[in-house]
Amino acid sequence: MKRLVRIVPVGGFNLFDAMQSEVARLTARGRGTFRRLGRKQRHRARWSHLRYQGRIVLERTLGQAVAARVTASGASANPWQLLHAFIGWTDRHFAPKLQSLTVQYLD
Repeated sequence: MKRLVRIVPVGGFNLFDAMQSEVARLTARGRGTFRRLGRKQRHRARWSHLRYQGRIVLERTLGQAVAARVTASGASANPWQLLHAFIGWTDRHFAPKLQSLTVQYLD
């Protein structure tokens, strides 16, 4: 099952670039649980989690908002764990800069 997370930042804050920079900074220091997958693209990124199987595809949308498709994979995967990790990470690093965060459940 997929989940779509829509994150709207406050004002004109560039959330997509800030998220990418934070993952790169944490990875360079040997910390963090999210890792970037694949090649760099201007308005799109793929992430994986070290512990939970699956992927997160982030896309920059209108108004500097970010849409993240969270898809768990693997036989023993619990989709809520990857979703929980992503929402928690976003809240820890960007809570003062966020206006809203919405989760939509997809088939």
